Amino acid sequence: EDEHENIDASTQRSQREKIEKDLDDVLRKGDFHAIDQRVTPKTLKGCKTNTLIKSFQVNKTLRDLADGANPEKYDIKKLEKSIDEFTSALIDPLKADADTRNTFQSCFDDLVDKAIDTKQKKVLHELDTSSYWGVVEVLCINCCMFPLLITSNAFLDDFLETEICFVLTPGKDTSEFNLIKRTINYIVGEYGCLSAKYCVVLHEDHKIIGNINFKERYTTEAALRARIDQLQRPNSTSSLGEDLIATRSAFTNQTHREEAKKVVVLFLNDSIRKVEANTERLPPLLKKIEDMQVNIVPVGIGVCAKLSELNEMATKDGTARHFGEYESHETLGTAILQGIEGKNIYEKYKDYFTTPYFIFFRDLLSYLILLVLHFAICLSPSTVAFSRLEWVILGFFMGRVLVEVDQFIGAKLWRRRTPRTCQTTDSWLWWNMATHLGWSLLGLADLDRLNSVDNPSVYLIHVLYSFFLIMAVILLVNMMIALLSNTYQQVQDNSMQEWSFKRAITIRTYSTYHPIPVPFNLLSVPLIVLWNLRRKCSCVLGDFTSLSTWPSLIRQREALNKVVKKLERMYFEKYGYKFPLTEGKKIDHLVQENERGRKLANQIVRQVFRPRGNKEEKLAFGQRAWYDSPGIAVDGCLLTYVGPDFCDTCKSGDPKKIHSAKFKSPFTPEKPRFEVLIQETGERRIAALGAVHESYDCHKMPGWDSGTVGYHIDDGKIFETGFHELGRKVEGAMAYHGDLIACEVDFRGVSEGKVSVLFSLNGREVARSSVEYTEGNELFPFVSLGFEGITVLTKMCHPDRDHFSRVTNEDLQKEIGDLRRDFRDQLDKQRRMLSEMRDLVLRLKEVKDKD
Repeated sequence: EDEHENIDASTQRSQREKIEKDLDDVLRKGDFHAIDQRVTPKTLKGCKTNTLIKSFQVNKTLRDLADGANPEKYDIKKLEKSIDEFTSALIDPLKADADTRNTFQSCFDDLVDKAIDTKQKKVLHELDTSSYWGVVEVLCINCCMFPLLITSNAFLDDFLETEICFVLTPGKDTSEFNLIKRTINYIVGEYGCLSAKYCVVLHEDHKIIGNINFKERYTTEAALRARIDQLQRPNSTSSLGEDLIATRSAFTNQTHREEAKKVVVLFLNDSIRKVEANTERLPPLLKKIEDMQVNIVPVGIGVCAKLSELNEMATKDGTARHFGEYESHETLGTAILQGIEGKNIYEKYKDYFTTPYFIFFRDLLSYLILLVLHFAICLSPSTVAFSRLEWVILGFFMGRVLVEVDQFIGAKLWRRRTPRTCQTTDSWLWWNMATHLGWSLLGLADLDRLNSVDNPSVYLIHVLYSFFLIMAVILLVNMMIALLSNTYQQVQDNSMQEWSFKRAITIRTYSTYHPIPVPFNLLSVPLIVLWNLRRKCSCVLGDFTSLSTWPSLIRQREALNKVVKKLERMYFEKYGYKFPLTEGKKIDHLVQENERGRKLANQIVRQVFRPRGNKEEKLAFGQRAWYDSPGIAVDGCLLTYVGPDFCDTCKSGDPKKIHSAKFKSPFTPEKPRFEVLIQETGERRIAALGAVHESYDCHKMPGWDSGTVGYHIDDGKIFETGFHELGRKVEGAMAYHGDLIACEVDFRGVSEGKVSVLFSLNGREVARSSVEYTEGNELFPFVSLGFEGITVLTKMCHPDRDHFSRVTNEDLQKEIGDLRRDFRDQLDKQRRMLSEMRDLVLRLKEVKDKD
C-alpha cells in the first residue's frame, strides 16, 4: 500500500516533487557519499516521475559521472550496476504474469523512447530475427500481386454476409463505455449495412436495453450509428452469464443463411470473477454458442481485464484482444476486425510496408539507384559542342598525359639496357641476403655500429644483441596478445548489448519515416498534407479533442504508472527498501548471513544446554554455582572472557592473560562429569578444562601445578604430573567452535591414592589421566580462558554410564527435535550460500584471469 495514502493528492504531489528535486540536486553536485545515501529504491519510489523511468535517468547520470574524471569511479560503477539490477528485478515479475505483461506491452513505445534516450543497453532477452521465407514472400509474391489484392479484397468483403453480436458486460468502472460505443460504430462503418446484420446485448437491472437485434434492418449506416450513440451507460453491474444466455437466444431466434459468418464480440473491462458470481456455468454456455458455428472474439479494455481469462473464452477461429483505456477506437476496431477476419495477404503487405526494415532497405535501394543514375548521366555522350577554351584545356591535359607516359616508358627502357652483373660469388651473395633479412626481421638492418677490429668481439656482440632483440620481440608479442585478448573479450561481452541498442535505435528511427518509396513520395506526401489540413479544418467545426493524440498519451502514461506501482509492491515484498545483490555484494551478504546463522545457533544452544533430568534440583546452575572468578563474566551457564580490565588483582599488580572460573560443587560419585560447549573461540583458542583442588590460583590453567590435571584445547595436550610444562601430546584432541568437551572423574577406580580422570571430545574419549586423591580431599571443575572473544557453555552432569544421563524429559526431547530442525535448516541455507560463494569465486577468478 502507498505510504502516503492518508495524505491529500496535492500534498502528496508536492512531496514527490520535493523528493525528486533533492535527488536531482544531489546527482548534479556529483558528491558520491551524498549520492550513495540518497539513491535508494525508497527514494526512487517517492519521486514524481515513474520509478522505472527515473531509474533510467539516474543510471545515465551515474554513467556520465563514472566516464568523467572522478576519483570514485569504481564506487560509482558499483552503484550503477545496483541500479541495473534494480531495474531488472523490478520488471522480472512480468515473465510470469501474462496479463500484466500484456498491459505493459501496450505502454511500451514511450518507455522504449526513454530507454534509448538514457542509453539503457542491458539485454534481458535475445532479440528474434525474421525468417528468410518472410522476406521472399513479401518481395517476390506480395509486390507482384499488389494491384490484384486490392480489388479482390474489396470484392470478397462485399460478397460475404456477416452477423455480428456485440455483447457489452461492463463492471463497476464504466469509464470505457464511450470508447466501446465508438469502436462499435467504427466496425459498423467497415462492414456496412448491406452485407451485415448487427445485435447489441446490454443489460440493466436484468433487462436488455437499446433494442438493437438481428431482426431489424437498417437502410443507412447513419441510422444504426445514431441508435448506438443513444445507448446509455447502465447503472448496475452486468452479469456475464446472463449476457451469454441472451446472445445464444439472439442467434437461435435468427433465421440466417448457412454460409453467413456469425461472430460475437464480447467487451469486458473487469475480471470475470467481478462480473459473474457463478463462473462454473460459463464454460457450458460458451460451448453451446460455439456449437452454433459462432466465432467468439473477447476484447478486454483497461487494467482490470485479464488476457488469460479472455483467451479461455475465445474460440478456435477467434483471437482474444486486450487494450488500454487510452487507445483510440480506430485501433480497437482494426484489431477486432483482424481478430474476426484474420490478416489476409494484403494486410500483411501493408504491415510490412511500414516496418523499419523495409524502409531501411527501401532507402538503401533508393541511394543505389540515384548513384547509378548519376554515373549514367556523367558517362553518357554529350551533344553539346566544346568551346575554344575547353579545347585548349583538353589539349593541355592530353599533352600532360603523353609526357607522363613518355617518362614511364623511357625509365622502363633504360632499366632494360642497363647490364645486370654481380661481382660477388653465389655463396657470399646468399649469405649477405640471409644476414640482411635476419637483422631486418629483428628491426636492425644497419650493422655498422656493431663492427670492430676484433673479430671475436664482433661475433660476441652480434650474438648478444640478437639475443636481446629476440627477447624484446617475444615480450612485445606477449603483451600484444594479452592486450588483444582482453580487447576481444570486452568486444565479445558487450557485442550483444551494443548491437541490440543500435538495432533498437534504427527501428525507432525508421518507424517514423514515410513508407512510400522514392520517387512515388512526390505524389503521396502532398496528398497526406492536404488530408491533414482537411482534418484540422473539420476540427474547427467539430470536436478537436477527439482527434488529438495528447489525451491518449496522458492515459497511456497513467496506465504505465499503474503497472509500475504493481511491480513496485511485488519488488518491495521481496527485497524491501534495498537494492538486489550484485556479484560484488554477494560475498558480503554471505558473510552477514553466516554471522546471523551463527548467532541464532548460539541462542538455541544456550537455551537447550542446561542441566536437566530427574535430579535437576541437585545440579548447581548460574552465578551462585561459581566461586569469585575475576576476568570472566558468568551469565547462567555462559562464561565469557572479559580480561584483566575487570580483575582487581590485575589492576593492582602485573596483569595476567589467563583467567579461570572454579565451580563450587566438587566432583562426586553422583556428579562426576562436567561438560563445556565451545561457543566462540576468538582469534586464538586458548581455553582449558580440568580438575583442581579448592585453593588453586585462578590465574593459572589446570595441570600447571601438582595435584591437578587439565585438557588444553588450543594444542590438544593433557597437562598432568610429569607434564606440567610442555604437556602430553594427544592425537586428534584439538577442539574448535561448536565442539563439546567433558571431564569425568572415575571414583570407582581409586587405587594407590590416585583416581582416574577421563577427557572426551564430542562424546569420544581422547585421553585418560590420574591425579592424587585421598578421602576428604575434593576435586573441583576448573575452566580457564585466555583470549578475548572466547565464550563457553558449562554444566555439571550425572555420570555418562548412569541412567540419569539419558534424556527422559519430554520437554528436552521436544527442544532437541526443534534444535535438530533448526540446525538442518541452517545447514541447508549455509550449503546454498557456500555454493553461491563458490560460483562467485570461480566467476571472479575467470574475470581476473581475463584481465
